[in-house]
Amino acid sequence: MIEWGTVYWLEADLLDPSGDPNQLALNATTGYRYLLKQSECKATRTLRVTNDRVPQGDGEIIHRRFADGTVVHVVIEFWNNNETACVGTAAGREMHETLVQFLNAMLNRDGRLYWAPSDYSDNRMLDKARYLAPLETVIDDSGAISVEFDIDSPYPYTLDVTQPDSPGGIVCPNSVPTVITMSGNVDFYPVIKCDGPLSTFSVENLAIEDDDGDALGIFYDETRPGAIAIPGGSYIEFETFRNTAYLNGDQTNMKPGVDPELTDYFVLKPGENIILATGCDARLLVNTAWAVA
Repeated sequence: MIEWGTVYWLEADLLDPSGDPNQLALNATTGYRYLLKQSECKATRTLRVTNDRVPQGDGEIIHRRFADGTVVHVVIEFWNNNETACVGTAAGREMHETLVQFLNAMLNRDGRLYWAPSDYSDNRMLDKARYLAPLETVIDDSGAISVEFDIDSPYPYTLDVTQPDSPGGIVCPNSVPTVITMSGNVDFYPVIKCDGPLSTFSVENLAIEDDDGDALGIFYDETRPGAIAIPGGSYIEFETFRNTAYLNGDQTNMKPGVDPELTDYFVLKPGENIILATGCDARLLVNTAWAVA
């Protein structure tokens, strides 16, 4: 995320009775204008790095490293058309109140930050965004208002908004290796849906292997203790980012049927991925993912 002068908007659930999420335009050209300050806005993700010194020797043992979620630091200047929105004016007060309303709605409910990259065919988003660092308001000697705050996402990437083959997902038929090509630049955690009736089945990514050379995959077996079959007319949903398995996405916890000795909740890597569903038809919900430096 390096472009802060393009079209942006913040989305939050303001509990509107219509059920529609509410959106606040940023960088608008007229009216109340929440202008992003390009020199101070930034997106970051911290890295978890562990190195151990070589016992009784030179050098270090470098362990696998992990990326944390994404944090976006936002700095906004308030403008009313072509004039600064100052303290002591209706514009300054109303803009501040509206922004605070959006941020507080994102405190414990997911929101999104959207933007339109230059010369690109799709919009991008920071998904499942929450209000992280409290709003700080600065008023200069002229009365002009600027604010800064942080929002964060659990994901170590941003996403293209459009999902291929939406809304059903990319279909991977039973026993037919299916190529899914990811055009982003970082690994993406897909959501996988398998339609019942089902008992024992697996979904693998043949393009990614473990240290033993075996493809990573999710293996389900209804004969495991506490497991049940997936009935007809229902589906099991695997969310690979959270390592969860639920009937119809939000009902019975189906984790007892997932074989922990065989299962790895795999990612989709940039480039070609070969998905093999065995004993089921699988649907993958996919967004193109972009790394945050």
